[in-house]
Amino acid sequence: MSIEIGQVVVERRHGHAWCGLLLYALDGQERILPWSADMGSPRQLVLKLFPSPRDGHLEAVQIHYRELADAIVAQVQPPAP
Repeated sequence: MSIEIGQVVVERRHGHAWCGLLLYALDGQERILPWSADMGSPRQLVLKLFPSPRDGHLEAVQIHYRELADAIVAQVQPPAP
């Protein structure tokens, strides 16, 4: 299963909470992954992914979790001082 990260779309931001979509391709098939993130403190970020259990989407997210999470965190985490 090869994965290619596309675009991370931030749809909403409210204070230290965000939600959006991650666009990616799995074996050449385009997919969309809804997500939300909440930064309760500068040292803790809670990331929730909402994969569809249909068509192997859940399995793909479990296998490639680190790559998917890293792409989202890069968009919502403020740069280090």
